[in-house]
Amino acid sequence: MSQTLTLEELYQKSLSKLSNKLEEDASFRLEFNNDYEFYKQRFWNYLKARPEQKEFVEQFFPYYQFVYLQGYFLAEQFVNDENIDIPNEFFIQPNGLIRQQMGQVLGEDQAFLEEITSAEITADFEVWVSQNYEVVEELVYETKKEIALIGAYARFIDERQSRGVKEQEQPKTAQSGIIHRSDTAYFIDPQKYLVALYSAKANERWALLQWSNNGNNNEIGSVMVQSYIEKDMKAMIQQLPTYENQSIESLPKQAVFITLILDVEIPQNELTYMANTLYYGTKHRNPSADEIQIQIIETNNVFYFTPDQQS
Repeated sequence: MSQTLTLEELYQKSLSKLSNKLEEDASFRLEFNNDYEFYKQRFWNYLKARPEQKEFVEQFFPYYQFVYLQGYFLAEQFVNDENIDIPNEFFIQPNGLIRQQMGQVLGEDQAFLEEITSAEITADFEVWVSQNYEVVEELVYETKKEIALIGAYARFIDERQSRGVKEQEQPKTAQSGIIHRSDTAYFIDPQKYLVALYSAKANERWALLQWSNNGNNNEIGSVMVQSYIEKDMKAMIQQLPTYENQSIESLPKQAVFITLILDVEIPQNELTYMANTLYYGTKHRNPSADEIQIQIIETNNVFYFTPDQQS
C-alpha cells in the first residue's frame, strides 16, 4: 500500500518534476516559453512604449512560472486523491481533447484554483497591474486561470506517461485531416483551438473556438482548407486556360490553401502566432507540400444565405 503524501510533499514533488522537465526536455521548454511569450504579449498591447515595460517583464515571468506551478500542483493533488478515479480511457484521448476538457475535469476545484493562485507573488503583480491599468483587471483574472489550467494539463500528460498509457492513434482514412488530425481539438495558440466540422481527402472545414477556463467555449471563426496534389495539377494544366503554355514542372507537387475567417478582432501578434502554427503544422503533416498559402479575413459582419425553398 503506497504512503499518502502530505500537501507539502506533493508540492515539492511538483516543483521537482517541473524543474527537471524544463532542464531536460527541450520540446517542453520551447512550448513553455512560447506560451509565456503569448501571454506576455496579451498585456504588451496595453503597455506600448511606456516606461513600465521593463518592470512588467521583470514581474510577469516569475508570476507566470508560479501560476503554472500552482496549476501543475493542483493536478498533482487531483491524480493522487484516493477518492477520485480517473480511468486510463481518459488518458488515451488525443492531447487536444484532454487540454480542451481541463476546466470541466477539475470542476469544483476551480474555486480552489483561485485560492492557491492568490499567494503573495501573484497578489503583488495583480495589484501593480490593476493600479496602473484598471482596464486589464479582468484580463489578469482570465489569464491567471488559463495559465494554471495549462500547468494542470502538463501534469495530466505526465500522468499518462507514468501509467504507461499511450495516446490513441488515429485511423488513416480520407477523414484523417489535412492540417491536423481531425479527431481532436487543435490548439493553434494557447487560447484558441479548432475542431473539425467537415473532413474529406482534399478539403475540410474547422470551427475556431476560444478556450475558456469554465468550459463555455465560444466560436469566433472558421478555417477552410483545400489541398491539391500532383494529379490535380496535371489535370488543371490540361483543362484550365490559366495554365496555358505552362509545364507541370512549374507547378507545386502539392498545394494547400488555408483561409482563416474571423468573426472577432484579434491582435496582430496573435494572428501571427496562429498563422505560424497553421503553416508549420501543415508542413509537418504534408511534407510534400511545396506551396502553403494562408489567408486571414477579419469581419464583424457575417451573413449566411439560404435560398428560399419553393415548390
